[in-house]
Amino acid sequence: MVAALVGAAVVFFAYAAVAPWLERTVYPAVAFVGIFWLLTVVLAVVYGIISHRMTQGEFGWKQALGLLAHVALGWTKHWRLVVAVVLIAIGLWAIAASPRTYTYTEVTGYRYLLEKSYANVVDHVSGRWVTDQFVVFDGWTFARKWYSFPTDLVVGTTQVLRDVRLVEIPVVTWRQAWYLEVGYVLIGLTLIVAGLFFGLYHAVRANNRLLEVCGEHTARFHVNLMRLAGYEVPEGYEEALARFYKTGKADELRAFQGK
Repeated sequence: MVAALVGAAVVFFAYAAVAPWLERTVYPAVAFVGIFWLLTVVLAVVYGIISHRMTQGEFGWKQALGLLAHVALGWTKHWRLVVAVVLIAIGLWAIAASPRTYTYTEVTGYRYLLEKSYANVVDHVSGRWVTDQFVVFDGWTFARKWYSFPTDLVVGTTQVLRDVRLVEIPVVTWRQAWYLEVGYVLIGLTLIVAGLFFGLYHAVRANNRLLEVCGEHTARFHVNLMRLAGYEVPEGYEEALARFYKTGKADELRAFQGK
């Protein structure tokens, strides 16, 4: 299981490294749980096959899977551990559900387009002049005067470059940022800490009860050995010895040193 955890951690770190470049639809949180258990079962089977050869068939892959099932599911017999594991599991799920991606654009360069504008200008005028006499009124009398004017006028134009300028066009690249939702992370950490404290508290209490039982059995064992060796055991010595093994306090036990 430790090897499976290490392998799953490698996969997690690899995903964290490439997550900013993945599509936002990629959400492998459920697959990560499956990776851990898949690695655990595969390693248990491999260990069982190797052990089957080394132990002459006494411990094979079936026994290895049975031991794995006992280690993985043995805690379900104790409701306190179930509560602690459920709290921790919900906290881990909240953290696993916290990854978010944000897609944005970033100007990564510019390209330029040469834009030209043209205009038509007069380059030549051609035609002929005609002279004729006209009657005009000069303010006092009418008089005949000669006037010259152009006819069959032809105007020629040509196209010239009027303006040249560079048009700047930004080059836009799409980016994807990966971050964690703070609310989910805080909820997950709170539940994990609560589950750990709850489990540790009841584990310490169970351990203390086992120490008390172990202290009583150890004290009774030593007292019986002393009696078997022919020593006379004073009254209260067994209780003082059991108290020493359970709590480490030797005040009552030292009172029997002179006896």
